Amino acid sequence: MTLIHNIYIIIYLFVCVCPFINTHIAEASPKTINNTQLISLSSGSKVNDVQLTEIVDTLFYTALDYPKIKTILQVHLHDSLILINDSKSVIIFNRQGKYLRSIPLEKGSMDIVGDILYTYQFLNKEICAYTLKGDKLWRNLLNYPNEAGYMGDYFVSITPNLFAVANMSIGYNHYELLFFNKEGEIVNSRENRCFFQKQQVNTYNSIWKRLLFRGYDGIYYHPFFNDTVYSVQYTNIRPAIIEKLVKKVPLKQRLEYTGESLESFHKYCLKEKVYATRFFETERYIIVEYQIGSLLNSVSNYFIYDKTTQKLSGTHNDLLSLLNNSQRLHIGIFNDYDGGLAFQPMYQTENYLIMVDAGDNQGVKKSMPSELYRKGRKIKDKSYICTSDVWLKQKYKDAATSFFDKNKGDNSTILTIVKLKK
Repeated sequence: MTLIHNIYIIIYLFVCVCPFINTHIAEASPKTINNTQLISLSSGSKVNDVQLTEIVDTLFYTALDYPKIKTILQVHLHDSLILINDSKSVIIFNRQGKYLRSIPLEKGSMDIVGDILYTYQFLNKEICAYTLKGDKLWRNLLNYPNEAGYMGDYFVSITPNLFAVANMSIGYNHYELLFFNKEGEIVNSRENRCFFQKQQVNTYNSIWKRLLFRGYDGIYYHPFFNDTVYSVQYTNIRPAIIEKLVKKVPLKQRLEYTGESLESFHKYCLKEKVYATRFFETERYIIVEYQIGSLLNSVSNYFIYDKTTQKLSGTHNDLLSLLNNSQRLHIGIFNDYDGGLAFQPMYQTENYLIMVDAGDNQGVKKSMPSELYRKGRKIKDKSYICTSDVWLKQKYKDAATSFFDKNKGDNSTILTIVKLKK
């Protein structure tokens, strides 16, 4: 075993096992690993607002030729296709947003490997494989013991004969992660280590839908009430490389929930400013999105690390400051590419990040991107401009204005797709 692997194990034991022993333990990782500088920035440090042109190669919009989709669990780009899981089916569009076909998927999750679409429906424990033209290749049922309890709708294909499904770990389940083969037989499992209170908990990353996800160079597992990101390697998991690069995350406190009462949990997050996080890693960037841990509709903030330049930047969206001191309301990454709405990464396919409509940061107005672009937003008796007055090129601004003018009614789902720099 190499020296770096030995150090890796030591870091794993310290930052990942200790939180289960001591509630909300403070972190103190070493400052270097094999002479590689760790990125470390406390939540109290100042950062410059990052702008979209610093990280984006191209940006384009797509209006889906389909009735407004109310629930979107997943968005995936595949060659010339856009695939959306709306909790009832996989809806397939071309890149221009034209509807092509739907594939059944009731209450479940999808994953795409090559030209094969895999689906998992947790209510009937069904696993299916389809061609992207909609032809069913095979169907099997997942056979797991009764003590497994309810297993949630987070699912990936590791190999054509190996799959994993993750659970939101709301206290009812013996397992939080199961590995099974094509025939539906369990080959490995991870017991629920988060907490065992039998209560329904609805909090931060229930809207983020990223327990099991396919990243830039592999599959990742981000447990529901645990802020360590793991790399899935066959039937094993280990802390992902991001845990080494970013000293877990560049924040003073990270959320590790260990089972106290929900009321105590909320008070702790607010008082100590403990943040919940989600991660996006592309070929060049690591993006950390963070919110106060106990709030369902908190405003997102960002740290962005450029692997090429080793520059760490970010933007902190202080909503009260925006409301009190400005007529402009930009919640997300400032859009100086075409002067459009601020960008909130929500879904990822390799080097592409996708925002649905206006992003969750806009709360009750999130489904109205055209109105926000053309009219802004009114809060109480005050109106705010939601678009930027700077842009990279006039032709980009003209294209954005033309697009949103054509979609005045906000009756269709709009995707903002950005390709990050390599």
